[in-house]
Amino acid sequence: MEFGRAFFKVRTGVFLVTTFVSVVFAVLLSVEAFLTDDTADPSQRNFVGVFIFADALTAILMPALLIAQFRPWLDAARLLLLLLTHFGMAILFTVWNPSFRCPADSERRYT
Repeated sequence: MEFGRAFFKVRTGVFLVTTFVSVVFAVLLSVEAFLTDDTADPSQRNFVGVFIFADALTAILMPALLIAQFRPWLDAARLLLLLLTHFGMAILFTVWNPSFRCPADSERRYT
């Protein structure tokens, strides 16, 4: 199956945007971890640290996917690995820390 030039241009653009968004999220989470280090409990610090790792992994693997020779099944497997990494970590934290609350929830007043 032959893929046209337009497909590879769109693929490159999507991968570059995904890489940029992952770097931005890693930076924002790093800033959040720095600012709330003294007030966050250990599960919150672990949560942020794991997602900094996941975003950094995504930012590294996306350009690697552009450099590697394109094979549809192999690209699909790599992207599925990244997707499962992000969703899997979120699911694990949800299962192991069901009492994990958003800081905004504590600021709301229920009347």
